[in-house]
Amino acid sequence: MRFYVKTMRFYVKTMNFYVKTMRFYVKTMSFYVKTMNFYVKTMRFYVKTMSFYVKTMSFYVKTMNFYVKTEILCKTMNFYVKTMRFYVKTMNFYVKTMRFYVKTMSFYVKTMNFYNKSTNVRKVLHNKKNEQSGK
Repeated sequence: MRFYVKTMRFYVKTMNFYVKTMRFYVKTMSFYVKTMNFYVKTMRFYVKTMSFYVKTMSFYVKTMNFYVKTEILCKTMNFYVKTMRFYVKTMNFYVKTMRFYVKTMSFYVKTMNFYNKSTNVRKVLHNKKNEQSGK
């Protein structure tokens, strides 16, 4: 009888731990979903912004070709070159940010896989407890 009481206490403590852990995982996954939605919106913004930059650089290239042909205003061409460099740096920043988002989402997926495995362990422990109580 003492063994049964100790086993039940251990089982209750274990179940309390799993309930707390599952609550934490639910809150964490809710945060992950909100964060990933934010990342998706941000990446859409980055794609639109990069599209704008590509169109702007195309305009600058056409304008510079015009200036080269007409040999007008070297200072204006320098401004266009500096602006294009800024756009390239900005696009590099966007690419790095998107890589970070991809790595973060990969981490979230791994965490959710770990959560799924831990819930499978809980099910196995629960099944073993039921088998022991049935004997």
